[in-house]
Amino acid sequence: MISRTTLDVRYVETDAMGIVHHSNFLHWMEVARTDFMKDGGKSYKDFESKGLRLVVIGVDVIYRGSARYGDCINIETDLTKIHARGATFFYRILVSDRLIATGHTEHLVTNTNGKSVSMPSEWLEYLQQIRSPQHD
Repeated sequence: MISRTTLDVRYVETDAMGIVHHSNFLHWMEVARTDFMKDGGKSYKDFESKGLRLVVIGVDVIYRGSARYGDCINIETDLTKIHARGATFFYRILVSDRLIATGHTEHLVTNTNGKSVSMPSEWLEYLQQIRSPQHD
């Protein structure tokens, strides 16, 4: 499944040059990641209600263009890897049809105390079901 998230660039997200500051791409990826889970039928809040967290342990972003205040941002999100202790998400960030960034976030499953734990089979199966078949 590829989830699509649409956001409008807010003025606060721009720098003195009127261009979106690079750090905001990480915020957008978080919004898109939670939308991805919700679009599949279960929310990140549901995941947390089981005493679990998906802690970000790695991020990479390749910036290919820029965005400005008022632009409409489209984010395509997919789950590229899933295993008992974590997951990796992939993002394509566009303004209209113009690709402005790609990125990945890598996550570790922890409990509320921050200790690494195995993902319950219910969640592992759920994420495997909503993951695009091309990643098998």
